[in-house]
This record gives sequence, structure tokens and C-alpha cells, in this order.
Amino acid sequence: MDRVRRILGYLVFMATAVSVVLGLLTGPGYRAAFWSLRTSVEILYLSSYFAIAAGGLALIWGLLCLSTRSWARAFVSTSVIALSLAFVLGLRDYRSEARNHPPIHDVTTDFDDKPAFVKLSPRDYGEEGLIVPDGGRKDLEPLSPTERLRRWHEEVYADVNSLVMAGDVGQITNIAAQTLRGMRLSLAAVVPEQGRVEAIHTSRWYGFRDDVVVRVRPLEAPCKVVVDVRSVSRIGVSDLGANGARIRRFLREMADIPAVGCDETGNTS
Repeated sequence: MDRVRRILGYLVFMATAVSVVLGLLTGPGYRAAFWSLRTSVEILYLSSYFAIAAGGLALIWGLLCLSTRSWARAFVSTSVIALSLAFVLGLRDYRSEARNHPPIHDVTTDFDDKPAFVKLSPRDYGEEGLIVPDGGRKDLEPLSPTERLRRWHEEVYADVNSLVMAGDVGQITNIAAQTLRGMRLSLAAVVPEQGRVEAIHTSRWYGFRDDVVVRVRPLEAPCKVVVDVRSVSRIGVSDLGANGARIRRFLREMADIPAVGCDETGNTS
């Protein structure tokens, strides 16, 4: 019995260690270009299989430890089971959450006149062109990828609209740049006279990069400008809602900025 318990304990340790190591390697390995994103995802799922194995072995090991009143080992086995469940359930919830987001990666406040990138280059779709799945919806099946993109965008991001602010173009452009910097984006271009800011968001774990451009244009009303923003992922079909969430946060923070005062001639003060 003791030998079986020792072997099980060793297997639990090995399965747990392999699961942890594989899970920790997925992001940094992809970020360092050791393997593709597809391979990284495959490694992540392989890690989950080892986590399941570790949990199952830990359950048997824990029962044997309880039968011999080895309380410390039983506690360790319980911890392994809990960690295994947390990892597997977390991965399942992530997949479920991913299905709830539209299969698009280009979000903007002005779909008909999207803010243009100058410093940064929009993603190159290559020979395959723009890919926008229909999500199993029959009403989207006959549409072209561009038409599907518009439909998804209208349905999910109807609240993402242009923002009207008080101030001049240069001043609001600088405020937009400060806001993006506060959101931990790296500024690529700030051109106040053109009302343009371009920035890059890089995710911490995988190093995914999204390009963001803000456009500020004057309105006919004195001391009024309209702010538009666009966020585009460099890879992937779906952005899992990241671009939309980023734009919503940017608009909220810009809207909370105190209005700039204007004198009777419409100049900012």
C-alpha cells in the first residue's frame, strides 16, 4: 500500500509540474516566436489534459492518504484537485466567453468613414482577404465578409459612437494622446495640427498587438470638435471583444474630462 501511495504521489507531482510548465510556456513562447499561435493554443489544451490527469490521480492518492491518516499528503492532494478544477473550469469559461463575442476584429465609432492610419499600417489580409464568419446564422450566410462585418458591428457596437467635445482640434488631440497613454498604449504618432493620434496596445502575456487611431475634427459650431476612434487587431478573426472594450473605455474617459472654456469669439481659454 505504501508503495502504491508513493507511486501515485510521484505521478501527481509529475502531472502537476508538466501542466504548470506547459501553461506558463504558452504565452512567452509565442511572444518570443518559438512557435505559432495555433501551436500555443494546442500546448495550452495539452496542459489542461495534464491538469485533468493530475486531478484524477490526486483524488485516488488523497483517498489512500486518508485511509492511512496521512493528513498532510491528503491536504496536498486536495489542493491539487482544487487547482486542477480551477484551471479546467477557467479554460472552459474562457471558451464559452469567446463564443459570446462577434467574430470581428475591427471596431470604430464611424463605420462609414473610418479614421485612417498614417504612421501605422492596417493589417494585411493576404490572399484570403477579410474573413468574417457567419456564426451559424442563416441571415448572414449569403452576405459578403464586408457586409457581415457591418452587420455584426451594428448589432454589437451600436453604442460606440462619435464623441462631441468642447475645445479646439490641437488641444483635444493632446488630451486624447494623454488618455491613450494612461490606458497603457504606446504612442506611435501625435499630430495635433492634423487631429490625429496613433497608438499600439500590446497584451502582457501573448504580446498581441492592436492598432488604434483617434481622429479629431472641428465642427461648424465654435469651440466644438468631434472625436472618432478605431481599434484593429493585427491577427485573429475575433478579438474576443477587446477592441470594443478599449474604445468604450476611451470614450468614457474622454467624456469625463471637464469641458474647455471658450470666450465670445469661440476661442478656447
